[in-house]
Amino acid sequence: MTAAVTVALPIADRRTSTEFYRHLLELEAAGAPADDGIPEPLQFHINVGLHLILIPTGGFSWVIDPAGTVAEPGVVNALLTLSLPSVDAVDRAGVRARAAGGGAPHPAEYKEWGYRAIVADPDGHIWQILDQTAPPLTMPRCVEGLQHGPIVVIAAPPACSAAVPWGDVADQWWVVINLLAGIH
Repeated sequence: MTAAVTVALPIADRRTSTEFYRHLLELEAAGAPADDGIPEPLQFHINVGLHLILIPTGGFSWVIDPAGTVAEPGVVNALLTLSLPSVDAVDRAGVRARAAGGGAPHPAEYKEWGYRAIVADPDGHIWQILDQTAPPLTMPRCVEGLQHGPIVVIAAPPACSAAVPWGDVADQWWVVINLLAGIH
């Protein structure tokens, strides 16, 4: 059996999010349209094993209750990575994201793990757009990672927080969902 991964994100506005993701991913939302003309549930089929579903914040709170609450805007709990085949493709995706209402909290740059641009969707979810030809992520020795297909789980013990490139992560587990190429 092939397992499918669904990434669900809370959103403020269905139309705004539909347009942003339609432009960023160069895909149409899947499913039959609801009364507002947008598919319900609002989802994008990234590839055979990966779907992105966008849920209005109220509904998202209902789905995750009682396990947790939706983070306040500006709180980053996940890094989503869209891997593309070249530096030019990364730059073009960054332009599309900004044109569709996304923010650019950081300009495109070369990092130890490759060329990347950081963009935020209209709800503040952070995306790393990465040149997939870049070498694999090199993590400090104090960080342990486990990769299974498009999912990378990263554990950072307290003594490691000063050594990791993405900030203070002491006592946290990070799950990085890498939206691999295969977007059609």
